[in-house]
Amino acid sequence: MVGSFLTGCVRSASRSKIGTATEAIFQPITPASDAVVFPLNFGTTWIYDYSAHFDADEATWSVTDTVLVVNIRDGFLIAEVEQDVMFKEGDASRHYSDAPMNGRFWYLFDDVHLYKLDYEPDPVSVANAWLELVFPLGSICCWFPDAQQRDEARGATPVFCTAAGCRSVSGEPHTVEVPAGKFEVCLDVVTFYNSGSTFLTFCPGIGTVATRSNPSGTQFGYHSALTGYILPTSDGTSP
Repeated sequence: MVGSFLTGCVRSASRSKIGTATEAIFQPITPASDAVVFPLNFGTTWIYDYSAHFDADEATWSVTDTVLVVNIRDGFLIAEVEQDVMFKEGDASRHYSDAPMNGRFWYLFDDVHLYKLDYEPDPVSVANAWLELVFPLGSICCWFPDAQQRDEARGATPVFCTAAGCRSVSGEPHTVEVPAGKFEVCLDVVTFYNSGSTFLTFCPGIGTVATRSNPSGTQFGYHSALTGYILPTSDGTSP
């Protein structure tokens, strides 16, 4: 049932106008309710500091993701998100492979599965999409974000939770503090690869607040942290 992500009121840190990512200033406020598992209302905005490093050399960008269009079709909430990237400091030329890009992507959500695509989606072919998260987090051993791996594993004996390419919840709910504020009952989600693992931290009612990757035996990687956010209610207003 499509609904839990459209109801409830999550307190947000907001201004009447966002400007550029470097101009936006937010007061850290912990959400008053977790009724909204993953907020995808029109105008929802997340701002991150994203850094890529190679050995001791690092470059940093400000990344702003804003929900531009929301509609419901074939049992999915479909949110079109614009990603705006501003370079901040460092030598970007050394980190082109990990650098964030300006553009748009789409979320598809059916109250359980959160898919992410870099092209305008068709719910009929959602089986080919990247499966970002499965709710409730921790309800299954692990899942394959990659569509080809999901297809290959379909009908097979359940894999180990640490199988290469599989994503699962690691550890217990905990408090996380990032520049945007302090959030409760957050969960770390890890994706295992033969070359190392990637991590994201998810907080109910907010979304992804941090990510990191540092492949084994390499000198490169990335990390990000939420620095600001706006969470409008379903009627388009900020509570």
